[in-house]
Amino acid sequence: MNLEHKERLRFCREVSQINSRMNQETQGKNIFDVF
Repeated sequence: MNLEHKERLRFCREVSQINSRMNQETQGKNIFDVF
């Protein structure tokens, strides 16, 4: 359960990093527009 919580935190951190990177590359575009 603790490991699952850590994995979830790591996943959320990676998603937010990718999201901010996409916001820098394509400003005003949502991350869901890419998929």
